[in-house]
Amino acid sequence: MVSFSVVIGVVFGIVLIASGIGLLLLQNWARILAIIYSVLEMIVVLAGAVFSQRLLMQAMTTQVHGAPAGVIEVVAKISFALGIVIGLAYPVLLLIFMTRPKIIEAFNSPGLQEPH
Repeated sequence: MVSFSVVIGVVFGIVLIASGIGLLLLQNWARILAIIYSVLEMIVVLAGAVFSQRLLMQAMTTQVHGAPAGVIEVVAKISFALGIVIGLAYPVLLLIFMTRPKIIEAFNSPGLQEPH
């Protein structure tokens, strides 16, 4: 059975390619698709963080031979936080840029909507 995250990754990859091509052509549908992608990706990252919380708790209780007490807990917490920050960086920045007034204006400029 194919993993849910693999299916989401493939679908999101296709959406990003389509949106990216449309953004290069200054198509407003691509800007809207990029906004939708960014919101959905933020939801997926945060949902993944909730589900990985259980793994974090297991990692914090694991004792590694030769590791000082508490090191695994600190590494697990830092990795968890960095994963969330890195996972949210692109969709948050994309959302910010695609909703800026000058960007909206550029994508809604007459003559750029439909190439003849």
